[in-house]
Amino acid sequence: MKKLLNIYNINIDSRKPFYLLFISFFVYLFIVNFLNVYLKQLIPINPVIENTKEVFLSLKKVLVLLIFASFLEEIKYRFLFTKFNLNYLLISLAVILSDIIFLIFRTKTFSLFKQDFYTIFSYYGGIMLLTFLIFKISKPIIYSFKEKIESFYNDNFIKLIYLQLVAFPLWHIFFTNQTNGSHFIIVFVIQFLAALYFTIIRINYGIIYSVFFHFCSNLIAFLPLFIF
Repeated sequence: MKKLLNIYNINIDSRKPFYLLFISFFVYLFIVNFLNVYLKQLIPINPVIENTKEVFLSLKKVLVLLIFASFLEEIKYRFLFTKFNLNYLLISLAVILSDIIFLIFRTKTFSLFKQDFYTIFSYYGGIMLLTFLIFKISKPIIYSFKEKIESFYNDNFIKLIYLQLVAFPLWHIFFTNQTNGSHFIIVFVIQFLAALYFTIIRINYGIIYSVFFHFCSNLIAFLPLFIF
């Protein structure tokens, strides 16, 4: 696992050749789609059929959803995974806390696709604004414990990665509508592989690349909705 994540060489100079990144992306897509088809045959489920009259998909709406979702999920789960940087860690924790607050007040819906474009934009804007406020308020307090936090972070780096590898699929199971069309085991396996792949990209290439390939992966998954 440590070799896979290149944990001891987290810096720009340690980046692998970029052609490996693009090759790995197509290999990842093949594996994920193969497993998705195979597991759905192995574990059949009657999907919940969405009322198509209630869901209007436009390219603009889907792109906004995918851009914000990819960006915030990468910041939330993987932005902190670099050589210790308290600002990065605080930003990741602020996004997590913002999402939890939105859940508590029931402003997060299971299917944002049913909302109009401006509601979706406002939702993600609210998450980002709340994240900024939490970060600014907590920063002076948290910085007084910087040395202890850094020690804990360095000692438990791999454990934190394992934690997010499990947290990422569990969030998709319980707080999205993905289980409407698939068994929760399938969702867990697919999202676990996604978390692992994007974590490897984030650590070895940087957050911009993990966001980009996360977006590309989601976009490819949604293409059939427009084709069919």
